[in-house]
Amino acid sequence: MPVKSCTEGKMPGWKWGDSGKCYTYPAGDEDASGKAKQKAYLQGAAATGGKMTEDFVVEQFEPPEAGDAPKGVKDILKGAYNSCRTAWAKDHPGDKENATNKTTCSKIAWAAVKNGGWKRGTTGWKKEGEMEVFVLEEGVSDAPWASVDKSKLPKSAFLWVEGDGKLKSQWHLPYKDMGGNVNLGALRAISAAVAGARTGTPMNVPTDAMKKLNGLLKKYKIGEYAQPAKKTESVVGIAYITHTIDLRG
Repeated sequence: MPVKSCTEGKMPGWKWGDSGKCYTYPAGDEDASGKAKQKAYLQGAAATGGKMTEDFVVEQFEPPEAGDAPKGVKDILKGAYNSCRTAWAKDHPGDKENATNKTTCSKIAWAAVKNGGWKRGTTGWKKEGEMEVFVLEEGVSDAPWASVDKSKLPKSAFLWVEGDGKLKSQWHLPYKDMGGNVNLGALRAISAAVAGARTGTPMNVPTDAMKKLNGLLKKYKIGEYAQPAKKTESVVGIAYITHTIDLRG
């Protein structure tokens, strides 16, 4: 379904397909005509989720940089961007590398992503009706915590250290691995243990340690901060899976 010419209020315009809005422009104004046509393409991207390729011979253009976005986002970006760029190339065969068109097509592609229900949250990408998913940042791990030898961890790997910390018996709640990475499995276990999962009674943890723990749980959406969802997409780790593991080794 291509962009078509239209007329509204005796003014020429462009619209997406047969039922789209007619974006008008002053007759003879080529710049205004181009902008109106770009709006029609944007409407098409919004209406089709970026799948605007039915009546175009799609050329391959490099889509906008999407960083750590999941495959669903990148697929929409690629489809919408290629369709927009291809349509422009067909209409302007000698000017397909037009900088304004590249910028406009990037905006169209990202609009298609938004229309597809995708939104970037605090930890990563979230699709409407789904759990937020994220690619783990540097310094964070979701490797099996049970495989970590807690007896070999340094003092800095523990969330709560009593007194001067000279004795290992003063180190409590390990949450980092040997490489210094925050382990999400450890945080899940700590969250459960502090709430009383191991003894039936909530742990008496110092205020400073609890403040630090709550900050980490909130950041990675663990425990009371986890949000249920209809379905999930696994990228690297999802911070609401519960594991039962040994805290002290």
